[in-house]
Amino acid sequence: MLIRTKAIVLNQFRYSDNSTIAHVLTQSHGKLSLFVRESAKQKTNSKQRYFQPLFLIDLELEYKEKREIQSIKEIRASPPLNGIVSDIRKQSIAIFLAEALSKSIRSEQPDDALFDFIYHNVLLFEHLKKGSNLFHHYFLVQLMKYLGFSPGNRLTEATPYLDTESGLFVSPGLLNTACFNKLESKLLAAFTDINADMLLNLNMPRDKKQIALESILFYYSKHVPGFDKLKSYAVLREVFSGSV
Repeated sequence: MLIRTKAIVLNQFRYSDNSTIAHVLTQSHGKLSLFVRESAKQKTNSKQRYFQPLFLIDLELEYKEKREIQSIKEIRASPPLNGIVSDIRKQSIAIFLAEALSKSIRSEQPDDALFDFIYHNVLLFEHLKKGSNLFHHYFLVQLMKYLGFSPGNRLTEATPYLDTESGLFVSPGLLNTACFNKLESKLLAAFTDINADMLLNLNMPRDKKQIALESILFYYSKHVPGFDKLKSYAVLREVFSGSV
């Protein structure tokens, strides 16, 4: 069956000397694996150049429901993300978020709300100038809402601790070993009720940015099986000189 769909690139890995396997999130069929074959004649217009982390693409596929790896008929960028590929910091954030998405999204069923959230935020990130150094914090906390484990209530003076297992902010009387401290709870909560426009005016010291991101990643590890430390996290820290 021939299908046409928008897709978001998650990752790719080498399969042979002239082919790779790419993992993408499609609008029509959820998470798919694609076989990307190259030939000597295609080197000047390589399909592999489209499969960079978080690239947005339009696909035409020869789709077979029981096939584990699908075949590509046509592909094009939709649109090209020149703002990300030309900025080493944005590139490192894109690689980091693509890895987080790859580990977090398990279902192969289409999810329009999830797809639209990621697609539109990638476009926003492409054009974002001020505030981009906090985009990954914002994105991961907002993504929790679509993955089903966003905190179930608000941080207040009476409930200042986030229980990482129940996903609830709790009072001192319910404090336990699964809870973040007040600072960790406050930093994660800072990204729960904002929109991307607010990133323009959101300032956070370098040490608190790192605490915030490490808290977010720890919270993910409590709710996503197999979500251990991301390999791209070390690269992200290096690009941002130790502060992410």
